[in-house]
Amino acid sequence: MSRNRDIAFDPFERHRGKYHDAPILARRRRGGRAVARRHGGAQDRNAANRLIDEGMNHSQVMQTAQHLTDVIGPRMTNSPAMRIAEGWTADQFAKWGLKNVHKEGFAFGRGWSIERASVRMVSPRPLQLTAIPIAWTPGTNGAVTAPVIVAPMKRERDFDKWRGQLRGKIVMVTMPGTGDEQTSAPSAA
Repeated sequence: MSRNRDIAFDPFERHRGKYHDAPILARRRRGGRAVARRHGGAQDRNAANRLIDEGMNHSQVMQTAQHLTDVIGPRMTNSPAMRIAEGWTADQFAKWGLKNVHKEGFAFGRGWSIERASVRMVSPRPLQLTAIPIAWTPGTNGAVTAPVIVAPMKRERDFDKWRGQLRGKIVMVTMPGTGDEQTSAPSAA
């Protein structure tokens, strides 16, 4: 690079041609003065440096992600947890000084959430099972005892095979896992 030319690169710039790093600032000495250019507009290098400093040294991304995932937890659209996440996020934006923070609604339909789910096999021997209901499955209003059927359904056409055979049954829509238990005793060391 010559002494009369200084080019900085923006790693966040979109791909242009075959180069990933696109120039954001070019200065050349002309008649004793520096000229700043980028696509016809002047750039404020101090503003870019402040943005980089904020992101690298004062970022709240990890604390924000931790609160949304570990404290509020998983959520589906229109669920109570989604409303909690919306409120918390709006409060954070306001604390950070953003103006006109507001929610914008959209048509979606009913929400769904899991308060608790428990599955226990009672026969041929009692065994607590790991299971989770499919989203929007209605609640049972208490304990249900019924025969279990494994009816794998991955595609819409799979439903036709099981039509009329599932009423009154507990349906597992995927094959049970083989488990990760060892098949032999560990060797003595």
